[in-house]
Amino acid sequence: MSAFPLPHTTLRAAALSCTLVATVALADGGISCSECAPLPADYTIEPRSCETPTPLVFGKTAKVRPTSSELGVFVDVDLAGDSAHPARIWLGVSNRTVPYYAIFQSTSKKASSCGALGGFELLAEFGTTLTWLPARSSLPYVSISSHTRLGGCAGLNSVATVAWLALTKRWAVLNAYEYGDKFCDADEPDPSEKLHAEGLKAYRAGDFTTAEKLWRKALPLGKAVSDLGFMLDQRGRSKEAESWLIAAAASHHRPEAWLNLADLYWKTGHRPLAAKAYRNYLEVFSLSARPKPGEPAPTPAKRALQRASKD
Repeated sequence: MSAFPLPHTTLRAAALSCTLVATVALADGGISCSECAPLPADYTIEPRSCETPTPLVFGKTAKVRPTSSELGVFVDVDLAGDSAHPARIWLGVSNRTVPYYAIFQSTSKKASSCGALGGFELLAEFGTTLTWLPARSSLPYVSISSHTRLGGCAGLNSVATVAWLALTKRWAVLNAYEYGDKFCDADEPDPSEKLHAEGLKAYRAGDFTTAEKLWRKALPLGKAVSDLGFMLDQRGRSKEAESWLIAAAASHHRPEAWLNLADLYWKTGHRPLAAKAYRNYLEVFSLSARPKPGEPAPTPAKRALQRASKD
């Protein structure tokens, strides 16, 4: 079972070479997209028809819809992991206040769906930086985050993950939410930690109903996101589990998160996606925990090594 907190700092664009940066002086407010480009003239988005989906884990739907395509950037993904099912995710900012996404399936240049990303409006009032990170090994999702320092120990953050769910064949916003920095001396302990611990105790006692109830109350705590996804998969609810496990893996590159997601894809017959996730698991697997030459590999690592090339 994987367990780790969702990030309390902005995702760092330096982790990958691809970065969308929207920067504006704090005094001006808003989100300007200095390194983005206009949507190519042959691509079509109808912003006023965009949905405003409720995020899976936590957060608010966007208060307003995008009103224009304006500036943005494309992220290319492959839905099945086999290079035969391409799609493009357009990430844009409307009126310097509303981050949104649009999906272009296959070779189509007309968006099949789009939606505003909730949780970013408050940051736009102060001025912010918007960054994005494509998935490791080209899995079909992209993570978007923003951070605003309010001064002293105070700050605000927003995170969203736009992902393709292979088991149900649909796009979703997985973990859009907003939260404050916890660097102030007067910060109270997070009550979600206690709820998660109680849920873990119930899980180990075989009381899965109580564990699920407690972990849902603990959201958006990252350990609850991860453990809930793991339990749902183990209980035969793989279609529900996929979204939670992607949210866990996208939020932090811990080995257990990638292993749980890889095992789910392998079990459900999505072998190319499984192989990519197994490779991610092996990449982030602690060097100190790797077996020495001649020593048997731990069972999860051995399983990943056997399956990582079977795509």
